[in-house]
Amino acid sequence: MLATTVQLHDIDDVEGFVCATIERSGIQAPDHEREELIADGIRIVYDLAAKFEPHRAGYKQPGRFSGYAAQFLPRRLGDAWHSRNAEHVRIVNEDGRRSWAYRDKPISLEQYLAPARPGQEQHRRTNSHAQIRLKSQATPVPVSA
Repeated sequence: MLATTVQLHDIDDVEGFVCATIERSGIQAPDHEREELIADGIRIVYDLAAKFEPHRAGYKQPGRFSGYAAQFLPRRLGDAWHSRNAEHVRIVNEDGRRSWAYRDKPISLEQYLAPARPGQEQHRRTNSHAQIRLKSQATPVPVSA
């Protein structure tokens, strides 16, 4: 993605750092989303670098940016990946903890109406043709004030 190796603080290869973080995090991004996710990760690393304080008051020695980035990058990468996918929905479980739920990917109307090819999913149709009501047959819904 990047033309050359880019160094930032104590990270020798920013893109390599991001790629390694994606691998360790277990994000299952398809190939067509991976490049965008890497670009998001590089942007996040630079955002973190702007906020990084090398030597905070009260500490004997300065901190390492790689450790700081390794702490925050995985979750932010996950959030970036989930935000790119409309079918990923954050829900609150019964115990109050949050998790991700994955709905089916949306399909276009053309895909829905097209006859299924051999080996292609039937898109949950109950019959061979879609039941779509014409606008002239729709029931008007009153607008409440």
